[in-house]
Amino acid sequence: LTARFWWQYSDAGTSQVNFCRVSGDMRCFWTGSSKKFAIGDDDGTYFYSPNFAFTVGQTVEIIARWTTTTLGVWVNGVKVIAQTGTFVLTAPDSYKIFEPSAGSGTQSLLSAQVWPSALTDAQCAAMYEWGQPEPELPFLIAPADGKNTNAFAKIYNIPGEAQGLLRLMYTDAGTQDYDQV
Repeated sequence: LTARFWWQYSDAGTSQVNFCRVSGDMRCFWTGSSKKFAIGDDDGTYFYSPNFAFTVGQTVEIIARWTTTTLGVWVNGVKVIAQTGTFVLTAPDSYKIFEPSAGSGTQSLLSAQVWPSALTDAQCAAMYEWGQPEPELPFLIAPADGKNTNAFAKIYNIPGEAQGLLRLMYTDAGTQDYDQV
């Protein structure tokens, strides 16, 4: 699984900002208290980046990648977490995009993209040079079961209006919800 986000930094205090949560522990997040990014597997094994000092309003690209043998995070095209080993991952039937913790203040996600496969290191690093995707106007009817079984069905816990820079993927190979896009 590979997920890419463009986040407009806002001080989260001591709270967390989850960018992608596949399960309780399998997630990529910002730790407001230590000013680091983190990525974890289903066993609750977490790895942390060095500290960052962002300016309020600064736009940051984050890419998280999970495989059974590697966990990685890129920030603005630079790999800041590179772990190898054996990791426990659950094949997701749903996931949450952008889940700020209570007390994290107003957070803005400018764009999100999710691939069901692991992109290469070179692909992850090169995406920063591509820049933020252009705005698109997605049309989607959310699935009846409330799960993000297609590219995006819902954005969780964003107060007010979402900025709407979402990229939906379409395939006719599935039987659930794909005909709704």
